[in-house]
Amino acid sequence: MSEANRKQGPRMVVCIKQVPKAQELQVDPVTKTLKRVGVPSEINPPDQN
Repeated sequence: MSEANRKQGPRMVVCIKQVPKAQELQVDPVTKTLKRVGVPSEINPPDQN
């Protein structure tokens, strides 16, 4: 490792998933799928650790 890389420090990428808030989920009665429009999102709880 070169001295320039040591001074710079580690580089990291953290992936998280945005999901609809569980308390405000709505299901479309016709398609039986989640309604995502207008539902607030949050970070997937397991990704917060």
